[in-house]
Amino acid sequence: MSEFLGNNNPFYFEKDIKLLNGDILSLRNAITADAETVVNFFKVTSDESDNLSFSSDEYFVTPYEEKIVISNINRNSKTIMILGFIDEVLCCIAELNSSSELRLSHNVEYSITVLKDFWGMGIGNAITNEIIEFAKEKNIKNIVLSVRRENSAAINLYRKYGFKTVGIKKDYICIDGKYDDEISMQLQL
Repeated sequence: MSEFLGNNNPFYFEKDIKLLNGDILSLRNAITADAETVVNFFKVTSDESDNLSFSSDEYFVTPYEEKIVISNINRNSKTIMILGFIDEVLCCIAELNSSSELRLSHNVEYSITVLKDFWGMGIGNAITNEIIEFAKEKNIKNIVLSVRRENSAAINLYRKYGFKTVGIKKDYICIDGKYDDEISMQLQL
């Protein structure tokens, strides 16, 4: 199955957003040709902060495997991987993942990763808004996510959009011998 990146594709997403500093954040859905770029992005971002569940030396996804992931994402109308670019630099990736099981398909898991050089520019705000709008269009009822307790900036962002804490996994994450809780949050649409 070849990918068609155009307006007639039901999985097509593209939008430009002007950020507060005047930069243009160009968003679009990922295609299999982006696989190597996505892998490289996660290798970099996984070592920039402790907000991901892995470091680069634990990240073993190959571009071939990522192509399969992207292809599977693009086959599910309630699932999307959005890439964000500023001046052609990949600065963020956001994903909504839905179960293929019909009884669970009204739920999605949300994740977002922003390259550290682009923190504080409003990217998380812009892309979270787009993700919520996408979910509404797809009749998704619940968006869930997990975040480290120490990541207060992300927690505050999610609360701004109406996400509520629905659970806490005590000492769930261990980074360099230091434990942190994982907060589970949910937005009901």
